[in-house]
Amino acid sequence: MIWGLLMTSGFQKSRGRTMRRKKGIIEIILQSDLCMGSGYSYAGIIDSDICYDAYGIPYIPARRLKGCFREAAESILSSIISEKDMMDIFGETGANGTKGIILDNAYIDGYEEVQKEIGSMIHMFPDDINAQEVLDQFTQVKAQTRLVDGVAEDLSLRFTRVVNQYTPEKEQMKFKAEVFFEDDIEGNIEEKLSKIVKATRNIGLMRNRGMGSVKCTLSKVVVEALEQIQVQIDEKEEYVIQYVLTNKEPLMLSGKGDDCSEPYISGKRVLGFLAKKYLEKEGHTAEDAMFVDLFLNGETKFTHAYPYRDGKRFCPAPAYINRLKKTKKLVNTYFTYDEKVNDTSYNPDKGNQPKKLKGKFISIEENRVAETTVDMSIIYHHSHTSESRGGDKGILYSTEAIQEEQMFSGYIYVSGKYAAALLQLLTSGEIRLGKSITAQYGKCILAETPIYQVAEPKKLQLAAGTDIVVRFLSDTIFVDEVSNDYSIYSDVVIKLAAQQLGIEEKIEECPYSPMFQTKLLYGYQSVWNLRKQPVPAIEAGGCLVYRLKEAAVIEKGFLGERNQEGFGEISIEVLSGQQYEVVEEKKDVSVTRLEKVENNLTQQIIKHIAVKSMLNQLRLQTMQEKELQISKAALGRVTLMLKESLEENKDNSEKAFQEFVKRIQSIKTKSVREEIEKNILKKIAVGSESNENDNKIILWKLKSLPGFERLTLQKDMLMLIGWDVERCRQELNKEWGNFLLFILVQQKYRKKR
Repeated sequence: MIWGLLMTSGFQKSRGRTMRRKKGIIEIILQSDLCMGSGYSYAGIIDSDICYDAYGIPYIPARRLKGCFREAAESILSSIISEKDMMDIFGETGANGTKGIILDNAYIDGYEEVQKEIGSMIHMFPDDINAQEVLDQFTQVKAQTRLVDGVAEDLSLRFTRVVNQYTPEKEQMKFKAEVFFEDDIEGNIEEKLSKIVKATRNIGLMRNRGMGSVKCTLSKVVVEALEQIQVQIDEKEEYVIQYVLTNKEPLMLSGKGDDCSEPYISGKRVLGFLAKKYLEKEGHTAEDAMFVDLFLNGETKFTHAYPYRDGKRFCPAPAYINRLKKTKKLVNTYFTYDEKVNDTSYNPDKGNQPKKLKGKFISIEENRVAETTVDMSIIYHHSHTSESRGGDKGILYSTEAIQEEQMFSGYIYVSGKYAAALLQLLTSGEIRLGKSITAQYGKCILAETPIYQVAEPKKLQLAAGTDIVVRFLSDTIFVDEVSNDYSIYSDVVIKLAAQQLGIEEKIEECPYSPMFQTKLLYGYQSVWNLRKQPVPAIEAGGCLVYRLKEAAVIEKGFLGERNQEGFGEISIEVLSGQQYEVVEEKKDVSVTRLEKVENNLTQQIIKHIAVKSMLNQLRLQTMQEKELQISKAALGRVTLMLKESLEENKDNSEKAFQEFVKRIQSIKTKSVREEIEKNILKKIAVGSESNENDNKIILWKLKSLPGFERLTLQKDMLMLIGWDVERCRQELNKEWGNFLLFILVQQKYRKKR
């Protein structure tokens, strides 16, 4: 049967009004330097740092930006923005459900293309370019101190990193942020939001000291259209849907604690997100048969979304896979070391003991193991109460969230009757998961088109006497039928799992012990604003071993309770096919290699980094040269001549050089003049090497300087921005003044008093 689905315009009923979903772009143009503080500091180097991504590209966090918009609405526009408007636009603290605008982080114009190219360059040339060098192209460090009666106060010197007002291309820095909101037919929300955005003139730190001046506008507002998909589904079959998500923003998926995220996306979060999406559609209610079958009665199962890489889904490491402390080899602790069979590097003696892979996720295929982890980051925030907004009160706090740009994959087991509808919910519109999804957190995208196929039962045929390992891929909840209560006792768990699997075991003959730990599962009831009762469970990664008394066919993929939320997912493996030594597959670090850098901003960044790198190499060499035989005073006069020549000829490096040569030749003291000509001018600047009368000036004898070797190492990188060796000479020629100034200053400070 073919399900054909058409395009809708996003209209829906809300609070008695016909609403439509809109999205727009907020443009932020810097009118001065900006510091949107990240909360990080580095002792003795940076006291207040900015926010930037893994490649050194700065951005403005959405929560900071949203707070500034709210402040502008409450103060500047208080006469025209009512309290109801404030709730419609910014939501209400503690409200049930998500209301108000949803605002993304603000990134530089053309961010995705620049990030892709810079990321590839960093991976291709790690010795020549890194994130900090990229960051230096967008930022500078400013120092400030406190004055008391005109005198600097002790220990008051502070360093702040700021985003430059201008890009490396010498254009005004522009950031863009996507915003999503519900609006009525008359467009009242859009009109008021536009005024609030325009009224925001200052953001960030030290906005009353000349920093953070911005020009903000709301533009490109359109009604969000949801594209429908067409799928071929047989209603009589059961289907499994595999999806892969990439989180474009940090994920705050709090579990036991409110300030620390779980390292995966739980099935109940995916279930809750899709259920909310279903109920948002006009005419849908929680009493619908489809809603009950999809989200309530357990017929549809949503597994946890675990880390995904190289086409593999990584699940929590089982308790029997350990890493040796000293040699770092992986071993299966259900087996023991045999010196006649195994390599000596696997010997656990002399302190080389096995350690559990806590917090790690692995993929196992025929005794080959690939390992990965989920990257976390600490994010700082400052909260205000309504009484303290703009005052001196507030709370500084931090959260540990899943770092952005990571991939997660999960499965959904669903009846063919509802598979097409579920696919439609999954693929249309935004995907936002976890806490604080209205700003800075939770935005995900489908990294791949979801794969759907008929769910064929996994029939595992096993002979009597076979040893099997039941591995818990997710936390598992068991209910003891005798006590009618949750149970985590090993004898009860072993018995209940065997019953549900439909197997009988030879308990007295099985030499293997169960390996599992227990935990408490926490939850939160947002409707009542209360925590749920903690539930005891078997922790993911636990294992049970059975020796089968009789031949059996196992088809189960889940055990225990609440399978629809991802709990109780299992895998079954035969022990006879395993061994003590576990082969570890190394992570594939291959990256997409660029053939050419197309983006002009990326080209400028690479250019500045390359020139700076070559200049630094040349400067290091000059520090090893002998001291000039002239006085400090003479060096000071030569330095002044150089600065005047550069200042008078800012846009013409060749003319500036010629002017500097004339000034040197005008020095009356012969010894000083000859020393400068011999040890400075003749080393770095001459006429054309091929023709002395040629007007073309080659200011650097690059081949005779040690930096040329460094240049050849960067040749492949520079070719990506269209540079050859001659172009590098030309660029270095423009920097002759800065290089010579460095030499003169360095020589001056080498002189004894």
